[in-house]
Parts: sequence; C-alpha cells; structure tokens
Amino acid sequence: MLPVIILAVVLTCISPRSWAQDGSAPVWIEKARLAAAAKQHDSVIYYADQAMTIGQKTRDTLALLRAMRMKGKSLLALKKEKASAETFFAALRLCRSPAFEKELGILYGELGYYYYSQGQGQKAKEYYHHHIDILSRIQGMDSMGNAFINLSVTHQMLAEYDSARILLNKVGEIVARTNDSSMKAYYLLNMGAYHTVTGRLDSAKICYLQAYDLWKALGNVSQLFRVTFNLGFYAFQNKDYKEAIKYYLLSEEAAGRYGQKRELAHVYGTMAESYAALGDHKTAYKYLHLYATLNDSFAHEDINNYALQLDKQYQSEKARATIQAQQLELKQQQNTMLIIIIIAIVVVALGIGAFAYITFRNRVRKKVDEAKGRFFANVAHEIRTPLSMIKGPVEVLQNTITDKAMLHQLDIAARNTERLNDLMDQMLDISKIDAARYALQVHVGDMGALVQQLFQHHRQQAAAKRITLTCECDAHIQASFDGDAWEKILSNLVGNAIKYTPEGGTAGIEVASVQHEDAVALTINVWDSGPGIPAAEQQKIFERFYRSRNEQTAREKGTGIGLALVKELVTLMQGTITVESAPGKGAVFTVTCLLQRAGSVQAQAIPAGENTSVILLAEDDKDILDFNTTLLRNEGYTVIPASDGSIASAAIKDTLPDIVVTDLMMPVKDGMELLREIRANEVTAHIPVIILSARAAQDTRIEGMAGGAQAYLPKPFSPAELKNTVKSQLDLLQRHKARYQAQVTNEEKAVEQRIQDTDPFTQRCHTIILEHLDDAQFSVERLAELMNVNRSHFQRKIKTLTGFSPSELIKSLRLEKAKEMLLKKEGNITETAYATGFTSQSYFTRCFTDHFGYPPSEVVNKVKG
Repeated sequence: MLPVIILAVVLTCISPRSWAQDGSAPVWIEKARLAAAAKQHDSVIYYADQAMTIGQKTRDTLALLRAMRMKGKSLLALKKEKASAETFFAALRLCRSPAFEKELGILYGELGYYYYSQGQGQKAKEYYHHHIDILSRIQGMDSMGNAFINLSVTHQMLAEYDSARILLNKVGEIVARTNDSSMKAYYLLNMGAYHTVTGRLDSAKICYLQAYDLWKALGNVSQLFRVTFNLGFYAFQNKDYKEAIKYYLLSEEAAGRYGQKRELAHVYGTMAESYAALGDHKTAYKYLHLYATLNDSFAHEDINNYALQLDKQYQSEKARATIQAQQLELKQQQNTMLIIIIIAIVVVALGIGAFAYITFRNRVRKKVDEAKGRFFANVAHEIRTPLSMIKGPVEVLQNTITDKAMLHQLDIAARNTERLNDLMDQMLDISKIDAARYALQVHVGDMGALVQQLFQHHRQQAAAKRITLTCECDAHIQASFDGDAWEKILSNLVGNAIKYTPEGGTAGIEVASVQHEDAVALTINVWDSGPGIPAAEQQKIFERFYRSRNEQTAREKGTGIGLALVKELVTLMQGTITVESAPGKGAVFTVTCLLQRAGSVQAQAIPAGENTSVILLAEDDKDILDFNTTLLRNEGYTVIPASDGSIASAAIKDTLPDIVVTDLMMPVKDGMELLREIRANEVTAHIPVIILSARAAQDTRIEGMAGGAQAYLPKPFSPAELKNTVKSQLDLLQRHKARYQAQVTNEEKAVEQRIQDTDPFTQRCHTIILEHLDDAQFSVERLAELMNVNRSHFQRKIKTLTGFSPSELIKSLRLEKAKEMLLKKEGNITETAYATGFTSQSYFTRCFTDHFGYPPSEVVNKVKG
C-alpha cells in the first residue's frame, strides 16, 4: 500500500478556515482575496505584488504584511515552496511592533501549515503553538477551534494520538459553547480521521456520516469531498473495495468540480489501490498514472516501485514474453549484484569494528558511572547523620530566636540543609535503582491534587525571580501511583524550569489525562522560556553527571543527577520522557505514562450492631469517599460518609462515632476546624481523629497532630495503611477500656482513689454516682442530666470509655463500694445494701454474687474469721 493513503486521510482534515482573511484592506488586497477564493493563484500573486508596491511607498506596514501573507499562501499552493518560505519569513521580520501582534499570530499559523505541508511536524507544532498563544489572547479561546484542529492533525502526523485527542476535545468544548454548525462539521471530520488512524473504524464512520449531514444541511457542497473520501478510506480498511470505489468516484467528481487538484491526486492514488485489490490491474495502472502525473511531490522511489509492480501484473495478463524479458534482465544484473555484495561485506566488516569499539567505550563509561554511583551513595549515607544533627538544632533555634538578622541567617542554613538532604535522597534513589532495590509504592490518590500541591510549593521560588509560573491541570485524576516517585519527577522538572528561566520569564506545567476502561493515560508538559538546549545535548542531559557546556546554562550550579533520576523513575513506571528545545527558545519536557485506575468494589452497608465500630468519613472528593466507604465496610465497620465538614459535624453530634477520618481541604468547614470542634466539645473530645490529606508539608502535619489528631496520612494513601491505622486506633480504645476495668476493681485502693487516673469526664461521672450512692431512684436519665449530655450520646460515650453501659457502671460502682464497706465492717449485709442504693437484701445478694462470683456472706465470714 502506498504510504500516501494514510497521509491523505490526515491532510483532508486541515481546516481551510484558518486561512480566512480578516478586516478590510486596500483595493489590490481585496482583489487578491477574491482571486484566492476562486483559487486563481497566479492572479493572487500579481495583485499582492501591486499591493506590496503601494504599501512600501505609503509605508502602510499592515497592508504590506497582509499582501505578503496572501502571496506566500498562493506560492505554496503553486508548489513554489522556497519562494513561499522566503515571503513568509520576510513578513515575519516586519512584525516587530506590538501593533502588528495579531498579524504576527496569523503568520505563525501560515508557517505552521507550511511546515506541515513539507512533512516537518515538529516545526509545524512549534509555529501552531505560537499562533494559538497570540490569537487566543487577542480573540479569545472560542476563536481557536480551527487552530486546535490544525495542531491536532499535526500531532496525528507525528503519531502523537493522545495529544491529538486532547486538542480535539477542546474543539468539542468550543462547539458546545458556540453552537457553530460549520465548526462542528470540521470537528466531526477530524474526530473521524483520529478514529481511523487509531483503528476505531466504526466510530470513524459515525463521525463522517454526521459531518456529511451537517455540511449538506449548510449547503457547503465543496466540503462533501472530504467526507466521501474518508468514507471511501473506511470501506477500504474494511476490505469492501467496491464500496470504497463508489465513494472515491464521488470524491473525484467533487474535487474536479471545485479545482481541488491536491485532493484529486489523493483520490487517484487511493482508487489505484482499490482497483489493484480487486485484481483490475489495468484500471489500477490508469489511476496510478493519473496520480503520478498530477502530483509529483510524492517520493519517486515509492511511486516507481509501485508502478513497476502494477505494470508487471498488467503485462502478465497480455503475454509471458514480458516476464521472460524481465528475468533475462535480472540475470544481466547478477554481475552488478556480486560487486554490491563484496562492497557490503567490506562495509559490514567496518561496521563490526566500529560496533566493537563503541561497545568497549560504552562498557568503560558504564563502569565509570557505576564507580561514581557507588562513591556518591556511600558519601550520601555518611553525610545523612551529621546532616540530621545540623537540621535539628537549626529548627530549634528558628523557634526560639527572635532577632530578625539571626533568623535570616538560620533560614538560609535551613534551605541549604534541605537542598543537601534532597541531593542525598536522589543519590540513594539512583543507587537503589541500579541495584534493582527500588520498589514503587503504589497507592490510590489524586494526581491532580499532587500537581497542584507541588505547583503551590514552587510558586514562591518562582516569585523570587519574578518568573510567571502557571499550572493547567485536569481536576481529580484518580489513579494508583507512587506519590513519592512522582513528586521527585515533577519537583526536578519544575525546579529546573525555574532555575534556567531568566528573571521576568515564564514557566509552567500542563497535565492532561485520558480516561480508559482500566487505566489513565497521563501526559505532563513542563516548559520554560530559558536559553534552550542545543540539539546535540538533548539526549545527553538524561545521562548521569552530565553538565551542559552551554555558556548560559553552565552558570547554574548542579550535579547532573536530577534528570538522570527522572529518566530512571519514568522508565521504571514504563513511561517515556522527551524534550523539545532550540537555543534561545526555551524547552518543553514531556512525560507520558499509563496509570492504573483506582478500583472500587461494591458492597452492602453493614448495619450497626452493638459490637460494630462506627467510622465517620469526611471527604469532599466523591471517588475517594466512595472508595474508602467500601474499603472500611468490607472490614466489618459501619461507615457514615459525609461530603463536607459541616455535614460531618452534624453527623458526629447525631451518632457519636468511634473514629473520625477527615480530609483537610473541604468546603463550608475544613478538616482543621472540624478537629478543633471535636476536641472542644466534652462529649466528642475522646473520639480519635485520623487526617487523610494531600497537604503533606511538614508544618501542616505538625499543625494537625498539635491540634489533637491521632494520625496523619498523606495522599496518595495506601489502603492497607488506612485499614491498619483505623484498626490500631480501635485497639487503643479497647486497651483503654481494659485498663479502666482493671483500675475500678483494684481492691488495694479505696473506690474513690481508683478513678483518679481516668479521664476528667469519667472522673466527674464517678463522683456524681458516688454522691448519689444511697439513692435507690438514681437513674441513667438523672445521671445524663447531671452530666449535661444527651442520653443516647451519654450511653455511647460511657460505653466507649469504660466498656460498661451507664446502668452497668452505676451497678458496678455500687457493688464495689458495698464490698469495701463490708470489708471495713461499716454495717451488716442489709445495712450495706440500703446504703448503696439497693431496695432489698435478696436483690443485692443476687447482684453481688453475679458480680464477684461469691455471696456477700462470704466476705462477712472472712472478716470475722
């Protein structure tokens, strides 16, 4: 198959609307515009030359720029590529004043198309990006539909399909906002082309048919060619060659009617293939000849080889003499082939020698790198301990010294200590990767939240250099990933962008994701406006200890291991990292990786029973809330989900849960406010609180723990770690109950002394019970009233703290006090029973025996004996 066929599908997707003219112009420019609309390119050049002559005389730069732009486009249409490029760049040099910024943006778009038509996708991308940056700022993002389409097609040409799809999604959003039917038709056509090259042929056909209906309704018959051509290609891919020819004939008619010579050439090429597939080699050869005659810009070698194949098949149907003649010709070429083989042997021998030399050199280089790595790893281990002894005292001094000058010096020391610590971590990480001991710790989390957190961390660093740092990131990218590894990757890339960007420059990070059934395709671009990286160094910068020899970048300090670590980590995740740069034009680092989606298991809620622990989850991210709810319910807990702090606060007051797990950043009421509220209320102060947050900075964690949290888990979190943390907190509650029960039955102390080591709430409760010890009418309701607590809450809190229900607690204290009174001979059994609130001796005896395992008479006899 001719490679031009796929190219034809993509070429048909370039939107001609990006060539539309704007504004008014002098008479000659208007004539040129009308001629361009009629595809009379020679007339366009003539009229543009007249306009340029007048523009130069009158110093009308704007008219001159527009005329040059129109001339450049027509030259390109006439395949005068060199003259076209010279005209475009001459116009570009005139756009020095900010007054011509819009014209500059349009010129960038023309140059993008120029490079695209020459098959130079990377250069086309560069100019299309400039085009979009300028015109979106002037005209607004909703006017960029055609530009996004052209850039998307360029990405498709480079097989960068994820990037192409992201741009087409932006076009779809613009169409939804503007309700532009024509733009929607272009969007559908290009989505069809995208689905075609990515193998989703059925989806492609649906898009093509929808585009066909739209253009037909709009009366834009000239555009129907594009749809019929792609429908033909769809049929060809499905091996329905007759159907393909039917659509190609419609395309041939439309292209011929509207003078679309380039498109007509594509039709001839694809029809040649279709007829060849049907075995009609004569007709195939006819269309191939028309194709080659009309479009000589394709690779002659491909055309000649394919023509030879078709001609051979055609001639074989007429006579065998042609085949015999060709065989004779092949024999005559054997001597020439022998000479070629001898030359090839010599070349291979030289190649083997060169390969041996390169292999030896690489082996030596690898050994040197391994020696460096071992050395730095050993040094890193040795430095860790003294570094800790520097970092600790510095932090202590920062918290105690108030002198501003001294604090400034301590801040410098702290920053550089942290920098040195990061460097040690990088050295150790590389040594672990080399030794195959670096294991990715994959947890469920929000990549979007992690990126925003790192962005906020680096903003201050950028502001210090007056650098504008931007961040564009999809919200809530839920996936399973190693947060620590990604933090190292992004911190290195963003840190480098800031480091090498001059004062007053710009840098940024762009994160886009495409959701698949079981995975998330992640694309991260980190760019800067720094000095750029020469092409010769763009692969070397990922080598360990490599330092650029570029005079501008060599001024910045560094070790040459940051990007090497980034490369190793990305490779470990089975991702890729590339760089696009040119001297003086900054750099763009692109990381692509496939992350596993956060899984979820559906389960029925377990109803709360007497022995079921109740956990309240406060989380504003629905995916994480659903995931954690299912995770903990599967462990046998009753889970109460709350989507913000205010809802969580109300639920805590209603249910008094055993544990609260809360996020920090939530609407209405955040996690810290919720934590303070829990600790300030005597009824809820005992509840353990676990913070689960993307804010992993040390000062935030210290604030949370100082505020009374029992644990702080940073996102992305490990489900196993969350389950273990919840279990350990519940185990602590159980140990607290067991300790209380041991204290309250300790006969070595008086009953009043046994409660001195308990919490204030329990102590106050005990005091009130003992004060009403002889009151047989003293009830749980009365006790809750005196404690100023709702009965249901009181019941649950007492159960949590002591393991007893309130009624059991009252009875237990009465019996413990009764036994103490009998041992001290403060009265007989009947007197003791009434003194401790029992209404009859028989009931007292029964309760005493159940509690201690023996009757009160045994205590009396023991004291007498």
